[in-house]
Amino acid sequence: MEILHAKKIADIIAQDGMKDGASVKLICSVESTKLHITKNGDKMCFVTFSDETGEIEGVVFPDLFMINGSKLVTDAVVLINGKLSVKDDRVTVMCGAIISETEFERHVSNMKLCIKADSADTAITPELIELCQKYRGDTAVCCYLSDIKKTVMPRSKLSLKVSKVSYEALKSIFGSSRIGLIQ
Repeated sequence: MEILHAKKIADIIAQDGMKDGASVKLICSVESTKLHITKNGDKMCFVTFSDETGEIEGVVFPDLFMINGSKLVTDAVVLINGKLSVKDDRVTVMCGAIISETEFERHVSNMKLCIKADSADTAITPELIELCQKYRGDTAVCCYLSDIKKTVMPRSKLSLKVSKVSYEALKSIFGSSRIGLIQ
């Protein structure tokens, strides 16, 4: 989903700016898994993830695998948060979090919809208030004031349900580069 600013696999592999240790989000499907037993006897997994642009290898270490291993079934759609490992022109995602498609709505409702603005701008417009009333939901709305690098919550608490329709409406007001979901 564009609002999460998730990357496409082809962009990660092709982009010279993707450095070792860079944080990345992917919405992808599980192509295959290969279980591995560590020297300590713990289970971990090597996963091939794919999207419409390509494939990338992922590593799920024992602590994460113990909690989220059941989500890694072939063709499952997942949101991956992780860090890139770049070695010898080979890019791998070291998974830090795995969110399944069924958990996605709950996950998003625990995030904040952030609108980027300057402290002199008024990001809380009548159109935004109207959208929050039209698409009632649990995702809190906040503003990131880029000139002073501070996230603030509006005095009158605003929230909405994040969906494709509400995102398109937000995008028409603010543009896609000024809105996103944050923790």
